[in-house]
Amino acid sequence: MRHRQFRDIIMSDNDTFNGDLPYHRKIRWLSRGQVLLKIFTLRQQIIKFFEEQKKYCDLSDKEFCRNAAFLCDMTMKQNELNLNLQGKTKYTRTCTKFCVKNEIKCADAFRMLTVAYGEATLDRSNVYRWYKMFSEGREDVNDEERAGRPSTSTTGEKINEVEKMILANRRIIVREVAEDLNISIGSCHSIFINDLGMRRVAAKFVPKLLNCDQKQHRMNIANEMLDSVRDDPNLLQRVITGDEAWVYGYDVETKAQSSQWKLPHEPRPKKARQVRSNVKVLLRVFFDCRGVVHHEFLPQGRTVNKEYYLQVMRNLREAIRQKRPDLWKNKNWLLHHDNAPAHTSLLVRDLLAKNNTLMMPQPRYSPDLAPCDFFLFPKLKRPMKGRRYATLDGIKTASKEELNKIKK
Repeated sequence: MRHRQFRDIIMSDNDTFNGDLPYHRKIRWLSRGQVLLKIFTLRQQIIKFFEEQKKYCDLSDKEFCRNAAFLCDMTMKQNELNLNLQGKTKYTRTCTKFCVKNEIKCADAFRMLTVAYGEATLDRSNVYRWYKMFSEGREDVNDEERAGRPSTSTTGEKINEVEKMILANRRIIVREVAEDLNISIGSCHSIFINDLGMRRVAAKFVPKLLNCDQKQHRMNIANEMLDSVRDDPNLLQRVITGDEAWVYGYDVETKAQSSQWKLPHEPRPKKARQVRSNVKVLLRVFFDCRGVVHHEFLPQGRTVNKEYYLQVMRNLREAIRQKRPDLWKNKNWLLHHDNAPAHTSLLVRDLLAKNNTLMMPQPRYSPDLAPCDFFLFPKLKRPMKGRRYATLDGIKTASKEELNKIKK
């Protein structure tokens, strides 16, 4: 948590910084200078982070800061000298390779290198060793990669212990594992990500956790619908689905809607936390692959009960007769709605059975299988978010305009 907070502070104060504070560099012997330089460059952000945590930071002390700057300069100078020495070694090997290609004897090659580079020349044994390797066909003048000091933290035993601790407590944090196993946080984090291939995710909110029977019922209905579509490819063109949703006088913009472009030197935009208004109206919509078939708003003072939904079904049948005469004539359209008590009441089922209305099954607690929830209502409400409508008539007018824009 603190690691993320510190990273957010760096990103907010320094827009050109992209990344994180490194624990080490890829070239380990350059780590001290490079990491010290990065810490000294971000000292203001580090001090700010400690102040937010109400802790004292040594970088606030001017004397300590001067000593840190001196140490940073010294280590960077050492890195520069080491790189220069590495470069001369590489040049010596290149010249040795040149002598091999021109069939110059090894003793003569060593004498020529001593005259050219003096004390920076490789010793005699190394010159002879590289001369032999180039004579045997080697082309690369760089050192081969070495395993280095064996790791004592990322061993198979440690990885197994970390895995057992995670499986026992999925919410355990990296710091607790590192302290229990006496290894560094960086090594522990590497085991999590690289060795175990794990990442920390937040739990996903769902309307309801289904039990085994409900999951099996959902799967059976899904397979049944897939089989029906395979048998009749035009089945979905005859389905009319519907649901209801609240439309608000003011609904908060989504995070994507409120995003905007900014220049590197400009501060990040801010917005106050807002809530939905109490002015709202219940909209019920039925649509098919060709567009909206019927919609109506719940009258003020009414509740959604079986009597109200019975009248909605009668209004829907009349709308189908006028707007979808082909489906009405053939009587082969299918009705799809959820399992709300008003929808499954005996009164409504009698009306549907009397008129031989075919039904498309809908498993319980499965909004991801309801087109209104994942397609229609988000497309309807998104343009209305961030706008204010003072009256119910204003909400209804705006809703109708957005519904008319939704075609096939």
